[in-house]
Amino acid sequence: MLFIAALLFSTSTFIGTWTGRSECTGVRKACNDESVVYHIVKKSEDTVSVSASKLVDGREVLMGEFNFHIAGDTMTGDYDSGSVKSRWSFTRKDDAMTGTAVLLPGGEVIRNVSLRKTPDPCDAGIPESVDGPIVIRGTILEATSNEHRPLVGADEIRRLWVPMRVDEIVKGSFLIAQGAVFRMAVHSIALSFGGDPVGEQFDVAMKKVGSGYAILGFTPSAASRMQVRGKLMKVTPGAAPGALVASEKPDTTLHLETASGNVAIALELPKTSSAKVGEEVCLFLIRRSGGQRTPWRILRIVM
Repeated sequence: MLFIAALLFSTSTFIGTWTGRSECTGVRKACNDESVVYHIVKKSEDTVSVSASKLVDGREVLMGEFNFHIAGDTMTGDYDSGSVKSRWSFTRKDDAMTGTAVLLPGGEVIRNVSLRKTPDPCDAGIPESVDGPIVIRGTILEATSNEHRPLVGADEIRRLWVPMRVDEIVKGSFLIAQGAVFRMAVHSIALSFGGDPVGEQFDVAMKKVGSGYAILGFTPSAASRMQVRGKLMKVTPGAAPGALVASEKPDTTLHLETASGNVAIALELPKTSSAKVGEEVCLFLIRRSGGQRTPWRILRIVM
């Protein structure tokens, strides 16, 4: 079991996008130094698939796709171009990787490769879950006529409160029954997820403190959140026809190429954002209900 755990861990550290240089040794005359991009995805517990491209005028041009076997911090794979057979071996250390390509069957080194892992924009994501002695799932309601509701959950700053309906008691025992409404004092929700959470469903972790409760953490519930990840293909003004609208007054549409197809998202692009075609983009959205508002809201956008 320990061996399997170590194997899974080593495989996951290779997954992602790696960029760098692939330089010739002079053994083969038909060889050019190249700037390269390797996209690595998991194929099985000990195998990854590598999509290798070279950069031509800033664009990725696919050279080939082949499988690598993972063992600890090394990966090895054979490639047959039809005219040349070669074996590629890499060693990873943290976010750097070096490797060589040798001719088969002779073993002459024909390329030296140095790569660095590109930071994943989706790493700056939304917590997938929260945990504590008590976990509830609830929807935030309009902040009207709820002054009489009990205040049972609070953080250190109590001046901001929101009425929440209990949709489900996920874990533990809670004072408020399913379907009832209480006031949740929570300052951090505005800082973490924006100040307009009405109609949105969150998971909230709490603990009992004296006669009340203290909030340990919260995150959008799994059923209400969505992550969109893809390569930015183009940016157009306004809301494009058929786009997923994720802002009240969208001024821009991002056209993304994702693993499951092309997606267009209309939004109000922050003035500080620098959307560049060809780069990886990650958007985190939450579904909301009620009123005339757009059914999705962007929680975070990373470019």
